[in-house]
Amino acid sequence: MLKLANGFLEVEIDPEHGGRISGLKLPGRGNVFYKPENSRQNNWNNYGGDFLWIAPQERWGWPPIAEFHDQKWDVFNDEKVCLISPVWKGIQLKRELDFIGTDTLQVTNTMINLGNPQDWGLWNISQLPLSGLDITADYGHDIKVFPFPEDVKMNELIKENYLKLYKQKKKMEIFGRKGKDYKIGCVAGIPKMTVLTEEYILEKRFELDTSPATKYPHDCNLEFYKNDKYLEAEILWPMVRLEPGQEYSAIQYFSLQRRN
Repeated sequence: MLKLANGFLEVEIDPEHGGRISGLKLPGRGNVFYKPENSRQNNWNNYGGDFLWIAPQERWGWPPIAEFHDQKWDVFNDEKVCLISPVWKGIQLKRELDFIGTDTLQVTNTMINLGNPQDWGLWNISQLPLSGLDITADYGHDIKVFPFPEDVKMNELIKENYLKLYKQKKKMEIFGRKGKDYKIGCVAGIPKMTVLTEEYILEKRFELDTSPATKYPHDCNLEFYKNDKYLEAEILWPMVRLEPGQEYSAIQYFSLQRRN
């Protein structure tokens, strides 16, 4: 386990299981991310935290790509901490971590093509504990309800208080309730989400591609998956055509403050 600190933020990195940020917290406080007691979850290994995949998922299926999710990433610690994945079908991932000011962690995610020409999008996932969870985000024009893990309807999620919509502001509020498992997504026009936990206010931001030709994996740039243990707050960047030797980078930010 690799630890970073700037006197205000404390970061734990687990390079043994993907380029994973396993912990983000303030001194003397708990981890903002979910971390399971047992990593084995049915037919896959879940180590929790914040991690990086590629999308769309239907092109690789399930379980997660081992080179990105389970295997050891190389670590280089110079001016910034740099994590580099093994290669899967010509694609390699890289994450560079650096502090911005006192309360913000900047993560630069990069996808590198070492093989034949191919199209992929970067996909970042943060697992969050359900207790006290409240997430607010822009939803753009519409919200997509995925037919898995349960085939639920939007009106069910609203009626049963999993989700609240503020239609004039195009905002949605997601609550960390146990019960139904669901996944929703949208193309947000405002590139951030605000996460309230029992201890923290976490703002998760990213750079937005405003090109009219932009196509997102799964037709979403924000996705939220919930089960009875945790919620995944996800960012997807545009589909990118990479020729051999080309790479694509996307920056995200985690800003963390005390809630109480």
